[in-house]
Amino acid sequence: MRQFTLRLNTHVFNLEISHSKEGENVCNPTTQQRLYPRFLQYIEDSHRDGIMGHYRYSQMLSKARKLKRFLIIKGVSNLHVNQFDINMLLDFRQFIFDEYLYVPSYPNLYPRGIGKRPPVKRCKNNTVVHDLKALSAFFNELENREEIQRSPFRKLAAKKQKSIMHVMFDEPFYLHADEVRRIINTPVPEKLQTTKDIFILNCAIGCRLGDLQRLTMSKVAVSSEGIPFIHYIPSKTASSQSTNREIQTPLIHTAWEIIQRTQLLFGNFNAPKLSLYRAGYERQKYNHALRRLLYFCGINRRVSVFDQTLGDNRYVPLCQVASSRLARKTHIDMLNKVQINYYAAGLHCYGSDAVFRYTSLELSDHFALLNAAFAEKPYHLHPSSPTTPSSPTHSIAPNSTPTHSIASNSSPTHSTPSNSTPPVPSHSSPAPSVPSHSTHSVPSHSTPTRTIYTHSSGSPSSAFVSSHSLISSPVSPLHSSYKSTP
Repeated sequence: MRQFTLRLNTHVFNLEISHSKEGENVCNPTTQQRLYPRFLQYIEDSHRDGIMGHYRYSQMLSKARKLKRFLIIKGVSNLHVNQFDINMLLDFRQFIFDEYLYVPSYPNLYPRGIGKRPPVKRCKNNTVVHDLKALSAFFNELENREEIQRSPFRKLAAKKQKSIMHVMFDEPFYLHADEVRRIINTPVPEKLQTTKDIFILNCAIGCRLGDLQRLTMSKVAVSSEGIPFIHYIPSKTASSQSTNREIQTPLIHTAWEIIQRTQLLFGNFNAPKLSLYRAGYERQKYNHALRRLLYFCGINRRVSVFDQTLGDNRYVPLCQVASSRLARKTHIDMLNKVQINYYAAGLHCYGSDAVFRYTSLELSDHFALLNAAFAEKPYHLHPSSPTTPSSPTHSIAPNSTPTHSIASNSSPTHSTPSNSTPPVPSHSSPAPSVPSHSTHSVPSHSTPTRTIYTHSSGSPSSAFVSSHSLISSPVSPLHSSYKSTP
């Protein structure tokens, strides 16, 4: 019996392999999907599954629109996912760098409006790398799902991949304690007051700006020790946490005054049901307003910023490069510095968990650290103090100055008009005068009222929360005047 054998040469082998690949593409129709719609589907699925938060989701949609513009300008808008090769990847990288050059030639691709701002200068390297990393994660997903055989990023040589994906960060900068106090103590124009309130509150809390936008008065509480604090679950890590543990941050007096005066309502910045595009636009507006605020307050200390064109650092005033992250970095730096001071004073032993793990601190310890960091004196409220306008003992009339009244166990609730002198009950001995730290005058219409408890003896050393007597005193929203606890 004659045996038939198949003689394979290079041509026949390559032909068979190509037919095999074509067969795989026919069997798996997802490989025929176009690149841009598939990228959008990847973003939507990641957001639905909790992999991306709302802010990250809005950023990824922006990256998807950038990819779409690239495909349209290059004339390959119908490109399939398996057709995006190394050359296309490197072209896309160059496009991100120089996209501003295409704006005059393609005005229809770059509309102007709320949340839409065409690029006006060469993109920074870190931004390009972040865009490429997002695209790399997308192709890794396709590879894991066997929609493509191999990601184009894996086809790059090791040295080249390391070079184009390299990120270089500037030396971190933040405000010093005296600069924070200068902003707190500086009266600002009305158009900058909201920006100032947001920034100082963010410095005092240390949360991300997105979390600050979502805070409401329902997140404000007073502990059994009389320490006001704010509690929230950070949105960025909410999906990755093993428990629903909240962050609890005590409120220094300046932060408490801002909250009581504004009720955490800052206009369009944190308007309810704010769309993703509008929220991003409000963050951009806040960054610009923050730079104007720092310039007005004289925060012009020079910081180093890396210049890609020069290949070296250049030094610019801090007020020109500040962004919303400055508040969070300032909060962390001030706590780090005060922990070192606590070492020197012997108040904490070296290596103490109470110093390094702020999330594990007792609320009272955390409160002491924050007051020391911001050079403010501790204060206490009654645990039953109302924190929302709906409370029966705390009401704010429209277009009037908010007041805060704390009722004792033996005296009725006091309501103090904004334009009158707070009532002072009689005592056997005269009440001590409340020291004032204000360094400037504040208009009467912006002066809220705060209530402080003391013992009947009126001794400054007994200013901890007590229900024996009640003293109300006006407090400046820019710098507090209040009775401190020992």
